[in-house]
Amino acid sequence: KRQLSAPKPVTTTAPPADPVIVTTTAGSTPDSGDHADPKEYMAKVRANMTASVPQNVQQGDSGSLTKFRYYSKKAGHEKNANVWVPAGYSESKQYNVLYMNHGVFGNEDSMTAGWGVCEMASNMIASGEAEPFIIIFSQMYTSPKGESAGFGITQEVMDEYDNFLYDLTESLMPYVQEHWSVMTGKEHTAIAGFSMGGRESLYIGIQRPDLFGYVAAASPAPGIVPGKDMYLNHAGSYISGTNQRMKDGDFKIADDKLPYLLMIAGGTADSVVGTFPEQYHNLFTQNGTEHIWTSVPGADHDSRVGTPLFYNFYRALFKA
Repeated sequence: KRQLSAPKPVTTTAPPADPVIVTTTAGSTPDSGDHADPKEYMAKVRANMTASVPQNVQQGDSGSLTKFRYYSKKAGHEKNANVWVPAGYSESKQYNVLYMNHGVFGNEDSMTAGWGVCEMASNMIASGEAEPFIIIFSQMYTSPKGESAGFGITQEVMDEYDNFLYDLTESLMPYVQEHWSVMTGKEHTAIAGFSMGGRESLYIGIQRPDLFGYVAAASPAPGIVPGKDMYLNHAGSYISGTNQRMKDGDFKIADDKLPYLLMIAGGTADSVVGTFPEQYHNLFTQNGTEHIWTSVPGADHDSRVGTPLFYNFYRALFKA
């Protein structure tokens, strides 16, 4: 099976061409802080985005990564996760939380290396460019069949990845809040991921906008709404708490529930998920949901999309 969660090797160190960055509403540049209006805050973020990531923020990690296990009510068994904490982490302080999600066939280790996720957080927090936060690396597949059962692309397996919505909110988040010194509420909680992890971040952000104030999806996989790719005729994800699957018109977040930051990025040469990231962007636009879309010219299904997205995401996290 192809390891879709791992980035493809990038043979050049040159920055990608300037991406096309779009918000659905132009808006004015606001002052940040004190929980700004999401549309205004996204306009400010859009105006300050960059296509290139400084090399120095991608090198060296002074934080600590630790694996832990927690009981998943939805799966009915224990699951793995990793927690990253910045240098100087102290129980006497309270931290924001980012939940970082892997690609299909991946696990809690997949996003910890090769993307700059930890390195950028370490350096940007140390320099003051980013607000202090911890990162939880999930193992999204949630099924009574166990952690290693999700190695096929079927609708059943897609639904079991979507079950992470319940695992995250009912089990993982309470465990994190009990065992680390973290702040709660959407103002202090973010979710992001690559490929299937990007899909699940969007899905969870749509279903639980009350919990997540910052959402980013790099090269998100198809299937939240009905669609066909090379692997499957996707039926769509379930609307939370129902037996009804999402349609195109359900791919939205109401203005009064908008996250402060909602970002999607995709490569124009993605050989795995194709144009589905842009299709998600188009659906948000059609349904009136403010967001930021970045198209990376020439990028495949790899870190040329994810690393710049996460860098810009970090710069704006927990500052609205």
